[in-house]
Amino acid sequence: MGSMPTAELIDHVERSFLCATNDKQDLQKIPLLQEFENEMKIYQACLSDLSLLPDCWNVQWIRIDLRPIKQTLTSLSHKWLWKFCDYLHNQTSESLNNVDGFLGAMEPEIESISGSERDTETFMKIMRLFNSVSGKQQEVEIRFELMRRTLSLLKIYSSSNEYEFILNDKYQTIINRWQNLKTKVMQAKQRLGPT
Repeated sequence: MGSMPTAELIDHVERSFLCATNDKQDLQKIPLLQEFENEMKIYQACLSDLSLLPDCWNVQWIRIDLRPIKQTLTSLSHKWLWKFCDYLHNQTSESLNNVDGFLGAMEPEIESISGSERDTETFMKIMRLFNSVSGKQQEVEIRFELMRRTLSLLKIYSSSNEYEFILNDKYQTIINRWQNLKTKVMQAKQRLGPT
């Protein structure tokens, strides 16, 4: 039920996963997940470097109080790190909601297939359902990989572990539902096959 995704498809899905708008022009401007990680590493390194700075610095007979500068720079680094994490959190949550909506629409329809359907109209409806799931498979599975990578980044850089735990739990639930849906599609195909 699917071939290997192309590099173009992976790039497109990653950019659409990270893009807050649906504008095609914005897709090419949006950075990839690796670029987000690189920026987050910079701010994390800034925080580490700032923590190593002394509070005061003596230059000959002048004593310079570095605490206000350290506090300001630390605050800015935390703010930007939080902004990146918040953005990634929101994009992951939105993507999970989209997949959840798709699953919510498909699961009852797939589960209702008994195998005794013989009329053409019902059979065509079932084929459209199968095609919907099959057509979304590569995109959804690429999104799951992106979400997994994003959740790993958030685990490292986010200061809000409670929200990340909730998001990770939702991710696990939805990925399990996706796997179950694929299994149910295969079972439905077998029930519809010749006896």
